[in-house]
Amino acid sequence: PYAKMDPDGSIHRGSGEDDYCADMEYGTAFWRNYMANTCADIVEMYGVKGIYLDEMGKATEYGDYDPSHGNPIGINESCVAFEHLGMEEIGTAVHAIDPDVMLWGEGCAEFSMDVLHGKIMSYTLYKRFTNPPFSAVYHDYWSFTGRNTAIEMEIGWLFIIGAQIGRLWPGINDNQVIIDYLSVITELRSIASKYLIFGKMMRPPLIDT
Repeated sequence: PYAKMDPDGSIHRGSGEDDYCADMEYGTAFWRNYMANTCADIVEMYGVKGIYLDEMGKATEYGDYDPSHGNPIGINESCVAFEHLGMEEIGTAVHAIDPDVMLWGEGCAEFSMDVLHGKIMSYTLYKRFTNPPFSAVYHDYWSFTGRNTAIEMEIGWLFIIGAQIGRLWPGINDNQVIIDYLSVITELRSIASKYLIFGKMMRPPLIDT
């Protein structure tokens, strides 16, 4: 009863490898409480210093069409508002246990900048996405890390756009060439930050209506 519903009345599910997963609705207090309590339990039980919230902080492109949830039907501002509220409540819960815990999300959406500490840049290798300009503008406000698709290319690309070089799977430990490359470029990043593609966040343009 807490999953999103498609317009045809079926439960909305992920695509591809995630098609077995129901997309839960943050407009329900139950799901927000469940996520906040689960994250708090993880921090308390395992003492982790960071939690990655997959799919969170990018504003869903799917609305909820279940009238029983009591929220506006379809894709609208409430989708963003409820997702933000969910992240805010998670932050409140985990920081009551450990104020230093970092919360990470996915995607590029400004609405979550005040409740998440960083984002995974899942799509930096694909030119149709605008992540490089996004990270160039917001590097003062967020930390960014990438994924391990074509790892050598990813390490170099993240260096160029000024992102944090991270999300590297343990398997790369078996490749000494990549480890050496990673060590050199990480050290280089620490001394070359002023030469990277960093930008400034500008005020919105003035538009006559």
